[in-house]
Amino acid sequence: MSLKFRTLTVTDFGPYQGRQVIDLDTDDESPVVLIYGQNTLGKTQLFSALRWCLYGTFAHHQTLASATVELPGRLNLPAKRSGTSELEVSIDFEANGVPYHLTRKARFFGDGDRVRIEPDLRIGSSVTPTTLIDIEIGRVLHPQISEFFLFDGELLETFYERLSTDRERALIRNSIEAVLGIPALQLAQHDVDELASEAAKRQAKLIENRSESEKIQQKLDQLADEATSIETDKKLIADNLAEAEARAKDTREKLSAIESLQADVREQETLEAQFNDGSREELELQAELRALLGSGWRSLANAALAEKLAEIRKHNSAVERRNQSILAARNRVTALEDRARGGICPTCKQQLQPPSNDTEQELIVAREELQTLLDETGGGSLDLDLERRIAALVDRETAPRYLEKHGRLVRVQMLQYERKQRLGEIGDRLQGHEAADIRALGTLARQLETAIEGFRAAQNKNEREADKANKEQTRLTRGLQKIPGASGSAQGFEFAFYRFIEDLLDKTVAAFREDVRSRVQIDATNMFLQLIHDPTGYKGLSISADYQIELLSSSGEPRETSQGGRQLLALSLIGALKKAAVRGGPVVLDSPLGRLDLEHRSNVLKTWIPNLGAQAILLVQDGELTMEDANGILGSKIGRSYVIVRPTSDPEVAKIERVA
Repeated sequence: MSLKFRTLTVTDFGPYQGRQVIDLDTDDESPVVLIYGQNTLGKTQLFSALRWCLYGTFAHHQTLASATVELPGRLNLPAKRSGTSELEVSIDFEANGVPYHLTRKARFFGDGDRVRIEPDLRIGSSVTPTTLIDIEIGRVLHPQISEFFLFDGELLETFYERLSTDRERALIRNSIEAVLGIPALQLAQHDVDELASEAAKRQAKLIENRSESEKIQQKLDQLADEATSIETDKKLIADNLAEAEARAKDTREKLSAIESLQADVREQETLEAQFNDGSREELELQAELRALLGSGWRSLANAALAEKLAEIRKHNSAVERRNQSILAARNRVTALEDRARGGICPTCKQQLQPPSNDTEQELIVAREELQTLLDETGGGSLDLDLERRIAALVDRETAPRYLEKHGRLVRVQMLQYERKQRLGEIGDRLQGHEAADIRALGTLARQLETAIEGFRAAQNKNEREADKANKEQTRLTRGLQKIPGASGSAQGFEFAFYRFIEDLLDKTVAAFREDVRSRVQIDATNMFLQLIHDPTGYKGLSISADYQIELLSSSGEPRETSQGGRQLLALSLIGALKKAAVRGGPVVLDSPLGRLDLEHRSNVLKTWIPNLGAQAILLVQDGELTMEDANGILGSKIGRSYVIVRPTSDPEVAKIERVA
C-alpha cells in the first residue's frame, strides 16, 4: 500500500496558538522531513497531535476515555485565556492515489471539563459517516501497526528491556501478532470452536444417555458463562492498564521536565533533617555547658588551691626528711652507747666489741648532732590530713570538658550556618515549585508503576484462566464422542469436521508464526549488521518463538552490547517487524537518536529509514542531530526542514518555521 502525509495542521493545540500548517509533502528522491526543537518547546506535542488526529488517543495502548480526560490540558493556554474553547488537528494524506482529509476537533463546555469530539473524514469528494471514520482509517493505517511507524525515543529506549521479561515479551508478541494478522486466524479458530461447541450441544441432545448429556451441557453452559466473564474482565483490565500507562507516561514527562529540581528536593530533605539534628545537638551542648558551669564553680579557685597544695606538700616533705634524720641520729647514739657499755647486745644477744678510745668522743659528737636536729623541729609538724583535704578540693576535669564541649558547639554552629545558607540557595532555585508537589509527583509515579505491574499480572492470570476454560471446553466436547449414541449421527460428523478444521487452523497458525519469526530474524539481522560500527564482531540476532532476543558474536555465542547497541538492536527489530507487516505508512520518530554517536546516527539515517518507507518525519533536538550534521549525512535526502521556536517570552506559545 502506498501512503504519504501531505500536510499537518494544528490549531490551538498544546503550545501552538492559532492555526499553523506544516507541509510534509516529499518525493522519492527527498523523503525526509526534519523538525528541530529543543526540549519543552513542543516536539512531543506535535507528535501527540498527529496520533490524536488519526486515532483519537495520545499513546498506543491508551483508551478513548482516558484520552478524552486528558484533552482539556491540551488546549493552548493563551488561546483559552482569550476565550477560545476548541482545538483542532487535521491531516491531509494520500493512500493508493486517493486523497484523504481527516479532521478531529474538540469543543469544551462549562468550565472546560466537558468535551465534545467532532471527527470529519473526506475521501476524495465523499463525506464519510462519523461511525465509519475509524474503520476507514483502520483500512489504510490500522492502529495495531502504529507502534511500528509512530514511535518515540522512550519506546525505542525501553523496547529491548521490555523483551527481557516473559510478561513484557508476551505483550509485545501479542502486538506483533496483531500487526501480522495472526489474531484474524485466532478469531477463525474461536469461531470454529464455537461451531464445534454448538454441534456438540446438538449432539448431546440426541445421546441416549440423557443424564450424562445434561451434566456435560451444564458444564458447557457454565464454561460459556465463565468465558463471557473472563472476556469482560479482560477488557476492563486492558482499559485500566492503558489508562495507568498513559498517566504514568504523563507523570514521567512532568518529572523529566523538573529533573534538575528533583536533586535539589532530595538535597533539601537531607539538609533539613541534618539541620534539625544539628539544632537538637546545639541545644544539648548548651545545656551541658550550663551544667558544667553550675557544678564546676570550684575550678575557678584551682590556681590558689594548687599553690596551697604545693606549699603544704613541700612543708610535709621537709618535716618528713627531718624526722628521718632524727631517727638515724638516735639510732647512732643508741649504738654508740651500747658499745661504750660493752657486754652483751640486748637486741641480738651477741658479745659487743670492747669500746675503743674514740668511742666516747664519737658518742659526744653523735649526741650533739641529735640535739641540733631536735632544736630545729620548730618549723612545724607533719600535716597529711590538710594535704588530703586541699587535694580533694582541686577540680582537674571541668575545664578540659568545658573546652571540649565548647569546641563541639562552635563546630555545630558553623555547620548549621552552612546548612542554612545552602537551604536558602535551594529555596531560591525552587521558587514557583513546591517541594511537596515534586515529592508527591515522584510518589505518584511509583504508585502508577506498581498499579501497572498489578494490571499486567491480572492480564496474565486472565489469559491463564481463559486458556484453562478453553481446554476444559475442548475436553468436554471431545468427550461427547465417546458416549454411546453419538457416533454415526449427522451431528457427530459435523462435530468431527469442526474439530478437524480447528486442528488444521492450529497447525496453520503455528506454521505462519514460525515462518514470520524466521523472516523477522533474517531481516532484523541484516538491518543490525548494516547499522553497527563493526559488523565483523557479530553473527546476527537469534529470535526464539516467544521473541526472546539474543545478540550473537561472530562465533555464535550470546554477546552483551552497550546501551547504544541495544538501541540499534531495537531499531533493527522494529524495522523487520514493520517490513513483515506489509501494510504501513510514513515513519514518524520523536527523539529517536539520543543514545547513538554520530557514526551510528549516520547509519540509521542512511540505511535504516530508507528501508522502512518512502517518507520519514523526524522530530529531533540539537543534542541528537544538528542541522549541519543532518545536511552532511542526508544531503539531498532532506525534502523539508522546520524549527520550533518560541516567538515571545510566553513559555506557553511555540511556532513552527520552515528553514529549508
